[in-house]
Amino acid sequence: MGISQYLKLLSLVSVANAAPNYTVPRTLPESALPLDASPVGVSYLFESEGPNLPYLVNEAYNKTVRAATKVYNGHLYAFSNASMNDLDVEMSHQRTVEDLNLLPISTARSVGRPYIIGETGFHGLDYEMDATFGSAIQTVDKTLRALSIGTQRLFYHQGTINQAFFNWWRSDQLNANFYGAYFRALATAGGDHIMASDNGSDRYAQYIIYRKGKPFKLIFVNTDYYSGIGSRSTTSFTVTGLRNGAVKALRMTGPSSETIVPLTQTNPDLEPSIAGQYFSNQNCDLKGVQRFETFNVKKGKLVTDLKASEALIVYL
Repeated sequence: MGISQYLKLLSLVSVANAAPNYTVPRTLPESALPLDASPVGVSYLFESEGPNLPYLVNEAYNKTVRAATKVYNGHLYAFSNASMNDLDVEMSHQRTVEDLNLLPISTARSVGRPYIIGETGFHGLDYEMDATFGSAIQTVDKTLRALSIGTQRLFYHQGTINQAFFNWWRSDQLNANFYGAYFRALATAGGDHIMASDNGSDRYAQYIIYRKGKPFKLIFVNTDYYSGIGSRSTTSFTVTGLRNGAVKALRMTGPSSETIVPLTQTNPDLEPSIAGQYFSNQNCDLKGVQRFETFNVKKGKLVTDLKASEALIVYL
């Protein structure tokens, strides 16, 4: 079998299992991007002097290899040298945007190929903050922002059971970061496009989910940090150009950014929740009664308040 015939049958090549760094900036799109995906791709090794994706696509790969490559794939973790007490910095919307803007998505799209994040997580270390509610907030923001700039799929790293804080669950309980995974699924469900409606310059993220060309949901994420001590800040999110009337919403919240899920669940008020519900450690069932909030759009304007470390889905 010739090399060209072999490459036509090839669906995935893994050159290395190492989280690469990227140096190509990416600007936000002017239009919403699709929420579709593909399960195959090509991963590559990064070194400080190359090769990185632009080098591979523009110089190293010949026409045959470029034609055979179905999807381009890279890893992404926070580029900071985090310490165990850096949750405030690590969960911020600005940090998430800065990291994602380094992905070489434009290079993949320049040759007509999608880009996926083949391995990602809060950051490349393993601190207790990975299992906190602040990590859940960052997971929501990171996923939606990545989709909005053209990433078609993200694979979140899960380590050996009971041996990593960044895992979404243990053998006997869920971790708080799982709430972020569940909430982001609720956010994108039923949609076909997504667009970020903020510029990433502060800690307050806004996303629009579209279905069949029309706004379908609004997602607000307040990435402010709250330690659980003292007053908790509140930020107003405003959207204009909407139809007047009542809209429903689901809120993800927790006692603080530092909240973790206790093994023995004695008081739901001490745990994260989505619309008033929480997950049972016993069987992963949702417990409690789901509670929608109602907001009124007046003169085309919607104003909602989110406390530090909260996220909200508004159904239009």
